[in-house]
Amino acid sequence: NVNPTLYTYNVTGSTVEYISPATGWVMTPFTYYNLKFSGTGDFSFGYNTANANKTFNVLNDFTQTAGTVFLGENASATATLNIDGNMTLSGGTFDMNNIAGGKGIVNLKGDLTVAAGATLYATSTTVANTNFNFTGTYDAMQPATIQTINVASTGTTRNRYVGFNIKTGAYAQLSGNNLELGNGGIVSVEAGSTLDFGFNGSTALVLKNVSGATSTGFTMTGNAKIIITHPNGIDRWLSATDRATDGNVQIDGTRTYSTTGIYHYKGKTPQQRLGDGILFGGISGKYVIVELDALSTKLLLEGNTGTSTSAFSELTDIGLSNTGNGGLKIIQGTVVGTATSDFMSTGKLEMTGGLYQIAYPYGSSDVVPRLSGSYTLTGGTIELNGSTAQTLRGGNSPNT
Repeated sequence: NVNPTLYTYNVTGSTVEYISPATGWVMTPFTYYNLKFSGTGDFSFGYNTANANKTFNVLNDFTQTAGTVFLGENASATATLNIDGNMTLSGGTFDMNNIAGGKGIVNLKGDLTVAAGATLYATSTTVANTNFNFTGTYDAMQPATIQTINVASTGTTRNRYVGFNIKTGAYAQLSGNNLELGNGGIVSVEAGSTLDFGFNGSTALVLKNVSGATSTGFTMTGNAKIIITHPNGIDRWLSATDRATDGNVQIDGTRTYSTTGIYHYKGKTPQQRLGDGILFGGISGKYVIVELDALSTKLLLEGNTGTSTSAFSELTDIGLSNTGNGGLKIIQGTVVGTATSDFMSTGKLEMTGGLYQIAYPYGSSDVVPRLSGSYTLTGGTIELNGSTAQTLRGGNSPNT
């Protein structure tokens, strides 16, 4: 066991590997470069008899191939593991919080990979005390700053009682596999962060329950962004009879979307639906970005009918107000409005490309487009294709 109270270490570029088959190893707080567990024994970061908080730093990568690693293992203290590189579990079990009352926290700046033969979970059922935080800093000019989440684990206890939190400034993307939550598992997309549901090839990846899991949850707050890839968009959870196990968020639990969040649709040919999750909170300052894979790919203003995954209904009007950054931006794809459903309210309209088809008819005072905020139109086409008279809006600065 590395013991900084007895020796002086130079960790630059090094790897410390724990290979013991013994049980009961207690780790001493230390800063590693690479840290690896390959022993079949068990190793505890958090255990101590003094009820003291313990912090461990890994300046590069954390790897586990076997054995059991306990993070939180004191009922009155917090164990924190900071990893500046990637975390890879190819075998063994990583128990984030083994004892009720204590806390286990992982702060990860790199990618998370959990193989089929490994398991990440918490024994303690208090999810608020078990936080797996994605803490990278995203730079749009550096794609490597995207943090990928690839959890292939098949263990029955996988991801139970763990809170996965995308922290402010981070960009996390599902990769290779769906993210399945066990009992009590939650995903939180915090203000200023991004969760990209991504694809495995051409198949959209999703957030869903482990079979039989209960009390799962999804929350996005403030100006958090989600990148929506599923053909059926995002579904809301209203009641047992008005929620579908469909779209990018399929958990059978509470789904809370932000009224000032960013909803970036990146569906593939031939079409993508908004999903009724976009109606969460009614008229509000949501910012909807449409960037489909081709001009001919359609964005339909539809959502699941009740609990059905095969029947769809036209949505009511989607109200985007001028609160915050609220409005609609079309980059690529065809947005298909209907005579009874379209984007409306005081939000802005931006177009750099794409096609916006508007079928809403003229009423007592209706003009189209129905968004009344500022207009920034530098590309794309607005097409009035209603079956009755329509009146075109004019005069919205900076251009219409």
